[in-house]
Amino acid sequence: MGGLWRRVPRGAWIVVAAVLLAAALIALLVDLWGVGTPTPAAEAVARTATPLGTATPAPTPTQRPYRGGIVDLALRFDVEEAMTHAEELASDDYGGRQGGSPGGRRAAAYIARHFEALGLEPAGIDGYFQPFVLPYAEEAGIPELVITSPDGAVHDDFVFAEDYRHALGGHAAGGVAEGEVIWLGSCQSSAYDAHEVSGAIVLCRSTQGSDQATRAAEEGAEALLLVTNDERRIAVRRALGEAPREEGIPTLLISDDVADLLLGAEGTARAMGPLASTARVVVDLAQAGEAEGANVLAALPGADARLRERVLVVGAHFDHLGTDPDGAIYAGANDNASGTAALLEIARSWRDAGYRPAVTVLFAAWDGEEQGLLGARHYVANPRYPLTATIGMIQLDMVGTADAGTLTYDGAANAVGRQLAASAERFEVPTAAVRWSGGSDHGAFLSVGVDAGLLIWDAAEVPYYHTPQDTAESLHPQRLRQAGVIASHAALALIRAAEEGRATPTVLPAGRSLYGVGAPPAPAR
Repeated sequence: MGGLWRRVPRGAWIVVAAVLLAAALIALLVDLWGVGTPTPAAEAVARTATPLGTATPAPTPTQRPYRGGIVDLALRFDVEEAMTHAEELASDDYGGRQGGSPGGRRAAAYIARHFEALGLEPAGIDGYFQPFVLPYAEEAGIPELVITSPDGAVHDDFVFAEDYRHALGGHAAGGVAEGEVIWLGSCQSSAYDAHEVSGAIVLCRSTQGSDQATRAAEEGAEALLLVTNDERRIAVRRALGEAPREEGIPTLLISDDVADLLLGAEGTARAMGPLASTARVVVDLAQAGEAEGANVLAALPGADARLRERVLVVGAHFDHLGTDPDGAIYAGANDNASGTAALLEIARSWRDAGYRPAVTVLFAAWDGEEQGLLGARHYVANPRYPLTATIGMIQLDMVGTADAGTLTYDGAANAVGRQLAASAERFEVPTAAVRWSGGSDHGAFLSVGVDAGLLIWDAAEVPYYHTPQDTAESLHPQRLRQAGVIASHAALALIRAAEEGRATPTVLPAGRSLYGVGAPPAPAR
């Protein structure tokens, strides 16, 4: 080595020293700022959308803080990443994600693992989870309906979800009943006054908005059959708003054709009273009562000491309707695996960019929305951050499928809704306002005076709503991307407005449209 050094010309020493000094400075900057291309393995840990197993807390990101504009950051929303989450959550493994069900708990765990992998702070009372109690029921088998005609003919070939379906909740419960059927028309009080129904099966026209099962049970009926000409009420599963009661009775919705077998040629025009046909009704429940649901909450702490006590909530519900007793799974890809996927992808895009918001951002995956906004209502009653410090809430619901292609929003009367509209205008996506204060989880925040807004395609007038056909194959990636970018931009604009102490909304100069039907541009990196 000594001979080599002796052969270096004297004038070259200055060049060599300069090169070594520059190399040392570059190494120091890399160490300080974390600049450099992440390894494929590191990217896989940060961005994978497959179940992660037991995750360990991710190290605090060391990349240089994001210094770009909010448009560029919003455009980092990667729809392929989001679609992977949506496809996973809509798969059969989660059984339709009914609140309180094993599939619902698996979905909550999946979301928590991804929050953890992104290095977001737990914001629940049990790590990322904020548990609460919700109504729950699980069928042990397909409900049964058998009708025996006056001539002795037995009709037991009715098709579940085509000819009949069970109703659940409150006095519409489980049980077995067999015997005389009494026709009471619309089941008015006068009909019960005129006919003794104790020990019998009551047959009525279904009247939505009235609690017909409670009256029938209180009068001593053994079961209730409700005639409906609304095929959808028989075809699709409904969320459980109230736990079935022990004193309840088995209750079925039946089609006009089934009712005609009981009523005979006169149909519903016949006089009230006992019928010649008899019936057997079975609704067997494996579980009825309550179960534990959980919101999944993760925080990205504010970087500005003056503003970190203020909170912006970005949320989506992850629950859906579960599985019918005949095995039909309500996958809920659009409603609302799509919104949950967008939520996870917004969080990922911000973290991968090194973005540090001035205010604290709470990423919230709500449970129990289908049953009456139960998770969000529980949160506002038991907030993890003061509601007085909450500057707004953005809700993503059914953002993966569109028909007409109008991005509807709620909250036009407050700053959050107006910002959602302004962000959609920025990306040239058509919008229309709706008034849905109780239609999704943002309604819980509106009810306590927090500015909140909702994004949802076509005012929910989209294909496959609340049917087993709402699968991942029905999603429109371009629509998911549009909604995700707009929600991200709106959140970023609200944060910047808080940081700068000015009013919202923020509409930046017109730029790239997100409404084209072609392939979306590659996310900025």
